[in-house]
Amino acid sequence: KFRKKNAGKFKIISLGWGCMPRTLLTLWMLKASKGAGEKGMPFDLAATPPEAMAHFLENDFADYFEGKWVYKTKKGYSCWYNEAWNNVFFPHEIGLKNSETDLAELKRRLAGRINNFREAVAFDGPVLFVMHRWVLEGSPADHKAEDVERICRKLAEIRGDKPFKILVFTCEHN
Repeated sequence: KFRKKNAGKFKIISLGWGCMPRTLLTLWMLKASKGAGEKGMPFDLAATPPEAMAHFLENDFADYFEGKWVYKTKKGYSCWYNEAWNNVFFPHEIGLKNSETDLAELKRRLAGRINNFREAVAFDGPVLFVMHRWVLEGSPADHKAEDVERICRKLAEIRGDKPFKILVFTCEHN
């Protein structure tokens, strides 16, 4: 009801780190599902460490597709990784296998999601960015506050005088 009543009045954009923000926003019916017409964005269902996200935002995704792309199996599931950017990986890309054709398809999907992101960020109305941050004590994957601050600064620059908020929720993991 809330989503239908407020359609077109504001945007909610998931900044990942993984799928949790997008998944929760959809389950709580604050965002439509893909099947209901919601356009995917690059951070929705990809595991993108904040350091890499800050880099992509600061460079307008210019080198997003560069680096070494490998197909790995970890903990019982397989997916594509971009090792150049602190192991950004794509665990929810159903049906893609270890082939050049499937890697090209993944990159095609991601290019569309980047365009969707740019369009949503340019929206004139209010935008809420939602980000999930892990704190992994002593781990190189720890989502450092300075990386989150870089993301916030860049989003403020991109939005300019357009209204927006950033919601960052933090989970500790040990």
